[in-house]
Amino acid sequence: MNKIKSHYLLIILFLLFANRSSAQDSILTHLPLEEAKLASYKMQVTYNKTSHLLFPSPIRYVDLGSDMVIASKADPIGNVLRVKSAVRDFEEETNFSVITEDGKFYNFDVYYKFLSGRAQL
Repeated sequence: MNKIKSHYLLIILFLLFANRSSAQDSILTHLPLEEAKLASYKMQVTYNKTSHLLFPSPIRYVDLGSDMVIASKADPIGNVLRVKSAVRDFEEETNFSVITEDGKFYNFDVYYKFLSGRAQL
């Protein structure tokens, strides 16, 4: 009877260790960096107008690439971000990133849009 119990115990221990080792293999599996790249969205901003971005989930974190752009969440909504230029006529490109509560990451490349005197449709 003891021999049967020890066999069952050995089988259980073997299954536990075999399961742990295969779980570790799945953690170590990852995409190469070149396959994990995210595409950036292009965005134009102006000094006189505010743009609103709607995300599918509430915003958790916003990182601005420079002080040429300002952004804030539209409370109490939580998934709307207001963005505009903080300075007039900046020439270099900047960026900002957003992480939403569902874990998604969004990156935006931002350019200043010089407004002409004519209306564009």
